[in-house]
Amino acid sequence: MTRREGGWRRGALVAVALAAGMLSGCHAPAAASAKLPGGGIGLLRARVAARLQQAPEQVALSIDPRVQAAVEAEVVHLSQEGATRAVVAVVLEATTARVLALGGFRQSAEEPDLPARVEYDPGSVMKSFSVAAALDRGAVKPDEMVVGAGHEGWVYGGQTISDAKPHGPMTLGDVLAFSSNVGTAQIFTKLGKEGLGEALRKFHLGDKPGVELPEAAAGRVPDVTKATDSVAASVAYGGSVAPSPLQIAAGYAVFAAGGVYRAPSMLRGPVAAGEPVLKPETAKRMLELLEGTVSRDDGTGREARIPGVRVAGKTGTWSLEGGSYADFVGIVPADEPRFVVLVGVDTTASGYTGGTIAAPAFARIARQLL
Repeated sequence: MTRREGGWRRGALVAVALAAGMLSGCHAPAAASAKLPGGGIGLLRARVAARLQQAPEQVALSIDPRVQAAVEAEVVHLSQEGATRAVVAVVLEATTARVLALGGFRQSAEEPDLPARVEYDPGSVMKSFSVAAALDRGAVKPDEMVVGAGHEGWVYGGQTISDAKPHGPMTLGDVLAFSSNVGTAQIFTKLGKEGLGEALRKFHLGDKPGVELPEAAAGRVPDVTKATDSVAASVAYGGSVAPSPLQIAAGYAVFAAGGVYRAPSMLRGPVAAGEPVLKPETAKRMLELLEGTVSRDDGTGREARIPGVRVAGKTGTWSLEGGSYADFVGIVPADEPRFVVLVGVDTTASGYTGGTIAAPAFARIARQLL
């Protein structure tokens, strides 16, 4: 788990403030004007049509009405929590990155394209990209052990890095299952700034996405090759970086698609050839490692379990002013990937994490898709 007070960048904080109605003084319960599940398809069709400069009836959306209804029902459910300021949800077809559903809610309005527009500090879901890059470049071995740290933390680049609780020596699976900042930072020291920077570019984090939606965010991703050691390490474990939820989901689709990146698309049609990002064996290994974060009793993603289904995924949590952002992104089934599902919740409640609020929401959506 990654946490930091005031973790959102200025632009992201403004976006969240607008999302929550905080800048207009609106603090009414979010569900007051919720629409019926599935109603976002018309809004998405209109946005895509405007982007393509076509008539709405000419747009062949990739959105699956059944999947969209499941996502919107969960978004409405989460918005009914009195402490919720904003909710985002994404479902991609795992091997093609076609968008099957988008859901978003800001305190008084349904905004289904919000996952493509908002930029946020995603927390520990970033750790998977760092570990994958290190494995793929041979910077770490599959059986690599990294040294943990006690309550005093581990100092790197003049910054003390710590975990929610101290850990001894850890495997790569432990690092992801425990969501260890210390372990990921040590992996980063082997990967290096150049390696991390290359990975961020290959996963298209910081690039304006090609998705057919107006105002799709490029994300705010620093050039880690020129960053200080402490900032670069922070990016590796989930801080100092603000991609969009859609970008994160598309990045995780790489693990499901044998190491190939495809830009997310809102349209039906031929599947793009894609760009090789990881070796197939690295992508397969990442699915195995991420499955452990859910299947292990000591994994932060255990609340994402679905009986009889293998689930791979990662939790994230980042402290904000007056609350936190909690997310989970998962791949189901892990052995034969069909869907990538991301859920993110901005809440003022204390104690919520990606494992306690976003992972169960993921499971509720994913169960309806299988």
